Amino acid sequence: MRTIYYLFAVLLLVGCYKDKGNYEYSDLEEMDISLPFTSYEVGAGKQLTIEPIIETAIPESDIQWQWDVNFTPSNSYIGFYKFAEGKKLDHVFSLNGLMPSTGTYSIRLHAKQISSGREFYSPVTALRITSEYTGLMVLHGDDTQSDIGLLQATDFRVTEGTMPTVSIPHLYSSLNNNQKIPGKGITVVQTVTAYLYDINRARVVALTDAGAAWISYADFSKLGTWNDMFMPGVNAGQPQSIQPQGQVVYAVDGGQLFGRVNGSYEVFPVPLPAAQGYYAATPFFEVGTNARVQGFFFDKNTRGFVTCTNTNNFVQFTDKVTSGISQVVTAKYFNMAAMNADLVYVDRGARQAHYLAVMKEANGNKYLAELDWSASNDVDIPFAKYDMQVLPNINDAIFHAFGNNQVAMCYYATPTKVYRYTANNNETLAGKSNELRLQNGNPIVFDGDITMMKILKPNQNPSGSLMVNYYNHNKIMLVAVYKNNQGTLYSLKLDEPTGDVISYTTYTGFNKIYDADIKGL
Repeated sequence: MRTIYYLFAVLLLVGCYKDKGNYEYSDLEEMDISLPFTSYEVGAGKQLTIEPIIETAIPESDIQWQWDVNFTPSNSYIGFYKFAEGKKLDHVFSLNGLMPSTGTYSIRLHAKQISSGREFYSPVTALRITSEYTGLMVLHGDDTQSDIGLLQATDFRVTEGTMPTVSIPHLYSSLNNNQKIPGKGITVVQTVTAYLYDINRARVVALTDAGAAWISYADFSKLGTWNDMFMPGVNAGQPQSIQPQGQVVYAVDGGQLFGRVNGSYEVFPVPLPAAQGYYAATPFFEVGTNARVQGFFFDKNTRGFVTCTNTNNFVQFTDKVTSGISQVVTAKYFNMAAMNADLVYVDRGARQAHYLAVMKEANGNKYLAELDWSASNDVDIPFAKYDMQVLPNINDAIFHAFGNNQVAMCYYATPTKVYRYTANNNETLAGKSNELRLQNGNPIVFDGDITMMKILKPNQNPSGSLMVNYYNHNKIMLVAVYKNNQGTLYSLKLDEPTGDVISYTTYTGFNKIYDADIKGL
């Protein structure tokens, strides 16, 4: 009986001890840590400041603060190491130690209660350390030679956040012995594709009416001219266009279509065999690897669209049969194989997987062709045909732009004004347009002659194989004007469902602006 009493007493004491411990733990103050943004961006060697948001009743004197970094973002809370002390982050991100190179890292704020030993963490946040020269590249000049400036501002960060505005109008020439690019500017683009994370292999290309400059992404030094981008003798030396799509960079030279996978080739090897016999008037557009039609381009000779059902074979230098290259005759709305009109402009627009093409007939009249590349059969690819002649001043249009997946984001610019219209289900465009305006209805007045208009839609990969996608993708329209020998850039934040402007900012300090594009991996 005595043994039973002893055992009961021990169990009673243990139970009381556990109850007391649980009671004290539940009575401790908690802490909630959050950060203003879900991701941050900083140039190598630059300082970044983050003010965390803390909710707790724990005295500040009872807390130790530190910032942790993980070189392997996918490992979540495993492998974090301290890189800075203090609650507020004020840190210069030199490339050494725990962050030895540009790229994306995971960081968090780590708090420890001194009295209890308990630890608290903010959500893990992505931090991109970029090369020094990231932001918006601005191609501008005097029509005889061109330069590339860099505009660093909140609108042009790759990731969400704020930053002070810094403008370097003559970045390219200042880094290349004051040499500019011959000719009137046409386009500037970074040839960054999916799975290419190495800034030392990425390139920038500036195209003018007199050639091109082939430029290092990392330090902006000139690597060569247009012909240096090709194997010797394979191209005609007649630059038309260059643009990245998915994992591939496509170029058009003298009507010949070239493609190179960034991970396989440094230069364009040979014209794509499957496209031989056509005169490409546009770059090749990839429309989706899961679609029946996976890509297309426009042929100048037949004035018709050429479709591809196997982009993988297409860029592996195989023939028309295995690449599925063909021209499809259609009867509904228009004949894709012979549009009986010249192509003025084509880009993704209106609905998911749809493209819009501005066509100009022999009499000068324009119509808008809507193509549904996700259609289950060729007959249904032509989705709609719109008479553009009902739009105000359409014959004076010099630029066109479309927003992705939004019927109201259709735009054109005359020399002095920008107009918005809605292209919806083959309905008339009459009465569905207006001068570009703010959400309150006030039209936007552009002070000067318009020299460029585009919506920022840099190469994007929804699967996430790009290191970071531009967070303002499809949300920023750029309009450039020229007046009194000075170029001004309007950055207009768009409301996607309506196509109206939420707000806008202007930037000066450039010559005549021809094009602009995001620079940032």
